[in-house]
Parts: sequence; C-alpha cells; structure tokens
Amino acid sequence: MKMKTGLLMVACVILLANNLFGYPERYYIRNDAVTADKWFGTHYHTTGVNDQIMKIGGWGDNYYALFMMPVHLNVPGRKLLHSATLNMYSFGSLRPTSMKKYFVLTPWSETSTTDHWSTQLRTPVSIPVPPVNGAYSIDILDEMFLWLNFPNTNRGIAFIPENNDNRANIFLSSENSRGAQRPYIEIVYEKVPDFKLPLPGGGRYWRCSTAAGGSSTHQLKNYYAIDLSYRHVLESAPTVEINTKTRIPILAAADGIVITNGYTAANGNYVVIDHDKDGKWETGFQTVYLHMTNNSIAVAIGQKVRTGDVLGIIGDTGTGVTGIHVHFQIWFQHLGSIMSNGDNGALNFVRIENRAVSSFVEGTFYKSNNTNYDFD
Repeated sequence: MKMKTGLLMVACVILLANNLFGYPERYYIRNDAVTADKWFGTHYHTTGVNDQIMKIGGWGDNYYALFMMPVHLNVPGRKLLHSATLNMYSFGSLRPTSMKKYFVLTPWSETSTTDHWSTQLRTPVSIPVPPVNGAYSIDILDEMFLWLNFPNTNRGIAFIPENNDNRANIFLSSENSRGAQRPYIEIVYEKVPDFKLPLPGGGRYWRCSTAAGGSSTHQLKNYYAIDLSYRHVLESAPTVEINTKTRIPILAAADGIVITNGYTAANGNYVVIDHDKDGKWETGFQTVYLHMTNNSIAVAIGQKVRTGDVLGIIGDTGTGVTGIHVHFQIWFQHLGSIMSNGDNGALNFVRIENRAVSSFVEGTFYKSNNTNYDFD
C-alpha cells in the first residue's frame, strides 16, 4: 500500500433544506449489496479475503482492511452537517489494538487479488481501540464532506494497525450473517432556512443602507446583519424611487417562534425569532429585527409565525439611530462572528433571497420575494 503525505481538505461541514429547522436529524446509509470490504496480510492471506469479517492487527506480520460504502444524503434543500460516523461491530477482538484510518485515493475491488497492494493512501488519523465485543464508531466527517461534494473521490477508508504484537481487531463485515451488526453510516445534519427579505414583496426592491461589517453596529456578534431602508423601487418602474416612510410592515423572514421582544435603548423596539421553534438560544438559527416604530410590535413571545407574518412597522427607535430602516441580522446558536470579517461557517452558508449575507452592497436595491402588502 502506498501512502502519500499531505492533508485532506478539512470539512467546512457545510453542504448544499425546509419545514423545521435547527433540530439535529439523523440519516442512515446501509448499502450492504454494494458495500465493498476485504482484509489482507503481509505474510498470510496476501491475496485478500472477502468474508464475514474484517481483520486488522498482526503478530510480527500485519493485517490491513479496506472499506468502501457508496454515500448519499437524499434530503431536499440546504443542510448543515454536524457529524458523520462509520459504525461497525467488534466481534471477538481479543487484545484489540489502536489503528490508523487513511483516506483511499485510488480504485480497488474486493474481488481483486492484487490491487490492494497498489492502493494509494493519504492523511492518517489515529482512532481508538475498539472493545473486545460491541458497537464501535469512528468519525468520518471530513471524508463525508468530500464524498458528498465530490463523489468521484469515494474510494473508501483503509485501516492499518498501530501494533502487531499478537493483537487483532475483528469487525463483522457487510457480508456477515448477523445483518443488524453490519457496518452502516450515520449522518447528523440540520436543515437551513431559506430566508426572505423582511420587507414586503410584490415586485418591490429595497435599498440596502448598511451591509454586513459596514459599520460599528455590524461587527462581531452583529456582523451578519444588513440594514434595509424604507426607500424602494417597483419592478415595473425601476428608475422611480418611492420614499414612503410610514406603515411599511416588517415581516418574518422564515417560519419560527418568537423567542423575545421588547425595547432597549440600543435596539429600539425589536423582535427575535427562533427558527427551530424550540425556543432555545443554543440551538438553530435566530433572526433579529430592530428599530420598529413605537407600539407597533404585533407578535407575542412564544407565538408561532410563518414566513411573511407581520412583526411590526419599520421605524427609527433606539439611541443614536439615524434614518428609518430595519436592522435585520441572523445568528446561529445565539452567535454571530467573533472576528470583524465574519468567521462563522454556518452563517457564511446562510442565504437571504439566495444571497450570502456578506454579498449585500450598500446603496443597492434588492428584490423581496416575501409576502406582498399594499401600503404605498
């Protein structure tokens, strides 16, 4: 087996979701019929063995194993990956050993008697000692990121023992007769809302007055925020700016539950929506809507809202606020950025009207596809 140096791309754990958001969901891959696995040794079984086990270890010699399962994540929409594990069952691993897993770079077949010796490997990672008997899981998040985004890279994983002093790990293979204990993959993911602009649609384009990172109030935790002015144009008359300042409703950007509302000197009148609907700051995505007109908050804490529901009226409340606008920002687990340039991977993946938050440009008008309200 040929090993290459160098590092794999570290998974941003973000992929290219709907309904409930923020709840970790589980997706299982069990492809016994198309899973390939085999083991082979440097002295015995050099031509490879494809039976009911995979053996890794040795006694002076070494036993290696190769494993490959086609992967998929057939869930519509945008998803944020939290974890991916390969789950195997240790069956009589007397004196088990720690191992290294390798990313396999080149094709191989479980029926070939020679190709395992020319397999190219990269990025060794030490993994723990399995139990003598029982379930055993290893982290394959980095591998899963590459396999899902670049399917041609899926050549599987190689297992190489770190000890060969009469130690052996024995795992049940995909061909074993104990079906419930065959290898499988578990992916834990979270659906990402598709956010709308929080102002009425109906062919309206709204002016971005402050972009992400564009002022001292759009930094760090508040980096992933844009200000939208009352100024807008209609799709039917894009050169005629409309300056209606009153009665413009602020709308929910996605389904959720009102986690808090009220007034502070800095924020003015505000509403915060939790989009996984569990009412907890530490899970899922939240959206924040600031500077509403006095006495205009239209939703109560704990109230469920749908995309386009009216939350309040655009205003300029709050100390030092200049100009009528809505400050609209997004948090993930009550967090924004800890840097001034946006460093939250989950929020970098979020889209508002199919645009990254950081892609909005001050002075530019953007179309809202939210609910239409007649206020002009």
